[in-house]
Amino acid sequence: MQLSAVVHCCLLWSVVTAAGPQPAYFSAYATVDESTFYIQGGSNISNSSIIYDQFYSLDLTQSWNVTNPPWSALAVGLVPARLKTVFHSISLSSNRKTLTFWDMYSLSPYSANYHLDTNAWESMERAGTYNSSVYIDTLYILDVATLTWSQGGKHQPRLGAACSVSGDYLLVWGGTSVDNTGIPALMAETPARNTRNPQDHSALTYQEYYAPDSTPNNSQWIQNKINALQAEANRLQAILHP
Repeated sequence: MQLSAVVHCCLLWSVVTAAGPQPAYFSAYATVDESTFYIQGGSNISNSSIIYDQFYSLDLTQSWNVTNPPWSALAVGLVPARLKTVFHSISLSSNRKTLTFWDMYSLSPYSANYHLDTNAWESMERAGTYNSSVYIDTLYILDVATLTWSQGGKHQPRLGAACSVSGDYLLVWGGTSVDNTGIPALMAETPARNTRNPQDHSALTYQEYYAPDSTPNNSQWIQNKINALQAEANRLQAILHP
């Protein structure tokens, strides 16, 4: 099963040409159709107080020397001021023509669209506030083509999870929540949501069933874990790609 994920970028560029991006980490990045690589923003590797709004693409279909990658600067002088940032991410629309930038780490979240066919930026409407002391269990789904929101069923409140989309399903892996002791607890359940039917409150889940005191040093425990993960992968493969 192939999954495409939205993640934070922590890349250190060892070689930079005059026309290339500044060395940075915690940039946002995305790859479109395995042919073009995009990076944006990031922090200076020597001075974290220096934040960039740089936006570059790299053609992956041509051969080039690693000492001089053919970077292309995009939308010079047009990048929204709020995208001079770090810890943000990029998602790709289903028609492969729009990159959506998400700066959710800031106290005042921001998002914007960049249209690849016109090289134009578009701000997105947003609402709500940020509260780091509250773990949220709501799920909102954005149709990037129409810029309309829908709300899905609630699940476990969690923070710091990895999310990915395969077909019509959103998969959520890991993250933490807070139990009744007030101590963050690792979330072992993996929900899968059908984005085409957001009102469907049922969810495919895999629940960690090993005892809390089980130890990875036990060879049988490790084998059971491998078998369980393989079985779950096969089950999701059959459901997502019948």
